[in-house]
Amino acid sequence: MRWGCIVLYYVYSQSSSIISRVLGVSKFSVLAIKKLFDDNGVVIPDQRKKTNVKWTNDVVDFVKKYGNDYPQFYLEELQKALINKFKSKQGFRNNYFQ
Repeated sequence: MRWGCIVLYYVYSQSSSIISRVLGVSKFSVLAIKKLFDDNGVVIPDQRKKTNVKWTNDVVDFVKKYGNDYPQFYLEELQKALINKFKSKQGFRNNYFQ
């Protein structure tokens, strides 16, 4: 039900009033779930808060280019390519992917 609220709100651009009627929950519940998702990136309150990895622009550009060059890549291939290209970069570690 919680993911249903998020999908209806963000993917289908439905108002919280419509979502509450369709799912049979209060408008307050829909707004609380939306706030939890916006703040933490999760819809279940006891899950860990999403952490951000701060990558430099050259790493982000490499990932964008890799995705354009290989649109059907495996995640493991991208991870290996990132490690090979940026392993000497200070602060870039293999444990980003674990």
